[in-house]
Amino acid sequence: MILERGVLADGRRYAVLEEVGAFCTLGLRFWDAVADAQIREGLQVTAWPLPALRPIRRAFRTVSDVFAFQGLPGLLEIERPAALPGGTPAPGSPASPPIARPFVVEVRDLDRRFLPVAFRVDLPLPTRGVYMPPVVGSPGTLLPGFFLFSSPVRQRQPHVAAVRAELVDLARNAPASWAVVRVSIAGQGDRWGLADEVGRVAVQFPLPLLTPAFGELFSSPSGPASPPGPPVSERSWEISISVLSEPSRLGPLPGTDLPDLAEVFQQGVADVFPLSTSPPTAAPQWTGTLGWDGELFAATAGRHQLFIASFGSP
Repeated sequence: MILERGVLADGRRYAVLEEVGAFCTLGLRFWDAVADAQIREGLQVTAWPLPALRPIRRAFRTVSDVFAFQGLPGLLEIERPAALPGGTPAPGSPASPPIARPFVVEVRDLDRRFLPVAFRVDLPLPTRGVYMPPVVGSPGTLLPGFFLFSSPVRQRQPHVAAVRAELVDLARNAPASWAVVRVSIAGQGDRWGLADEVGRVAVQFPLPLLTPAFGELFSSPSGPASPPGPPVSERSWEISISVLSEPSRLGPLPGTDLPDLAEVFQQGVADVFPLSTSPPTAAPQWTGTLGWDGELFAATAGRHQLFIASFGSP
């Protein structure tokens, strides 16, 4: 154990012959929006340079469970800068601005809780700190980490709701792969989900509040009281679902079968078809009722799938 520089725990001293500093050019902290917790294990995070696609590097987990990269090709000068006189490590960037190099990063969950994602990033980053991806929702929102989307096969936990659908692009008669789904609950914000490669989506989120003041019932000195209205088991919430889908934006990134996450978030608004009519009648959103059991399957009436018309479809 080292108590201070040059002194061991037993009091012996040692000479510092050389110090080598190392700088990670990319770090990612992954976050689960359902549990509102950091994702610490079960992920395989890899990166490769463009256009070579080789070598492929795998991220390692730091003591704070950030997934970090070292040994990325072309970035040795950034990762291991020369030491300054006096043994002080140089900053993690050379004196002149470094050349930005493009990389593809791929994230896969070995436990299938989250959908795989891929994105392109230029390294080194313009600022230090963990990398945050493009996001849907309010610009400038401070995020705790890089959010991953729940997969359709993720097990639903108690007190968690799941809104599910199988999205089919009616014009192409094909699954709406990698469509973005927004679930809106009046007065309680939006929840976001992502369809997989065959159009299946499961938007998971904590069960909504019964009433805005429901939590106050449990903080009363006299103990919890029953909320006003019908029994809890009969409560429900009216929700609406809208879809972003634009297949023309979603070509796979080099070296993977996954689209660029930045392009996924930039998809245009699709029409949905709540009713099965001839000719089909489009609407901006699908509406339904989420019961207290927390499960809702959204589909075009009389069908097993939810039909949509992707942005740009005739």
